[in-house]
Amino acid sequence: MKKKILNSKAFTLVELLVFMGIFAILIVVLTQIFLSALNVQLESQATSSVQQDGRYILARLAYDINRAKNITEPVTPGTSSHQLQLTIEGSNYKYAAISGNLLTLTVDTGTPIQLNSFQTTISNISDLNFKRVGAGSTNGTTKDSIQINFTLTSSSKSQSGAEVKKFQTTAGVRGN
Repeated sequence: MKKKILNSKAFTLVELLVFMGIFAILIVVLTQIFLSALNVQLESQATSSVQQDGRYILARLAYDINRAKNITEPVTPGTSSHQLQLTIEGSNYKYAAISGNLLTLTVDTGTPIQLNSFQTTISNISDLNFKRVGAGSTNGTTKDSIQINFTLTSSSKSQSGAEVKKFQTTAGVRGN
């Protein structure tokens, strides 16, 4: 019986320690790779949400300004406001930032519609700026233009911080 015990294969303490050391190094390396991949995904999502929301807001504002009959606020050329009011087909459209730094559209006195997603915010309500840049005249009709400025910040934060992007454009009333 003693021969069977001596011939049986077993691990020595040194072999177990070497195995545990290699296993620990492997776990640390795999964890670092996983965390790096997760960080890249967060940065990608933040950039994508800021870009997508910014393009949507600019397109929506340009569309509504182009079809507006009248710009109620800002009142006169050269003035700026943190909100924009338009008259479109007899309805009043009001764009403004509300608490929580969300850009909203309110048609007449209805429920405000949130324009940016939950993944982005208007960086600072005072950054939202609508400036009436004047009126041009074409064929005897006056056409107003609005310069739009705002900054979006992503809600998700990575190691490099939140994604921040400034948007600016000018849109004009087509005049019917």
